[in-house]
Amino acid sequence: MGQTYLPNGRTQGLYNFTRVCHPSATETMKTCRLHCLPVLLLIAVGCIGLTPLIEYHKLTNLTLQDNAISRNSTGLYPIEMEWRSNEVGIMHDKLAAVVLVGATNQFPMRRQHDTLLTNRWVAQVPVAATNNVLRYRIKVTWQLRGPAEETNSERSEEYILRIAD
Repeated sequence: MGQTYLPNGRTQGLYNFTRVCHPSATETMKTCRLHCLPVLLLIAVGCIGLTPLIEYHKLTNLTLQDNAISRNSTGLYPIEMEWRSNEVGIMHDKLAAVVLVGATNQFPMRRQHDTLLTNRWVAQVPVAATNNVLRYRIKVTWQLRGPAEETNSERSEEYILRIAD
């Protein structure tokens, strides 16, 4: 109603001349920034999210900590732990775990289900009949694939196993 179409793509209406189909270069750039950039950022974040940025290793003690374990006749007590890592280059056949008691005693841990795929480990640690407390740490050692086959390890905080008579 009352609009006249001009040959250069403009219309003449009640107010000012406006463009119908031919946006300027700055308008195109603004549109791209407003619409395309967020989409590209979402794609980039999604792709990066599939590959973790930070490698982590987590050692979790699964042995009962809050309550005391009843003393048994064998004097052997199970120490259990779970170790998780998202590092890709770990050689799972070169993964080893030990329970450290005192300054010199080490007790090797074994995988609970005797497969390379499990991340749970257990060791039987002897405790003398005269002791009611066992202070221990867990150490995990692993080797990375690559030309240097780098070896690394992680040691836990000190844990306390209480034994009740």
